[in-house]
Amino acid sequence: MELTNLTPHEITIKHEKKSIILPKGKFFARIEFEYEEEEHPVQVLVKNKTVMHPSPMKGYKLGLPQPKDNHYYVVSNVVAQYNKHRKDLVFPNRTHQDNEGNKFCNFLVRWKQ
Repeated sequence: MELTNLTPHEITIKHEKKSIILPKGKFFARIEFEYEEEEHPVQVLVKNKTVMHPSPMKGYKLGLPQPKDNHYYVVSNVVAQYNKHRKDLVFPNRTHQDNEGNKFCNFLVRWKQ
């Protein structure tokens, strides 16, 4: 089995007193949302400032490699959520922090089909 990290972060997995470090990816899986242009956007008052309310989302674009046999891609939880049909996408479970401030997870998970 192979793992490819598609995040911009190094990932440390600590399990049973062992650590596995996945270097940050060379290619990052990101979601780019596309919004509809509105002729008269809604304005919302936030902390005494007027801001434009987001337009309705019409879709998203995502650059993911095609699935391969015996290969898993480590992605963010958000990327995995938008691709629950992909059994090859995994993401870190809850992250923890050690006494030195280093972040780690205990295992990788995937969304149930």
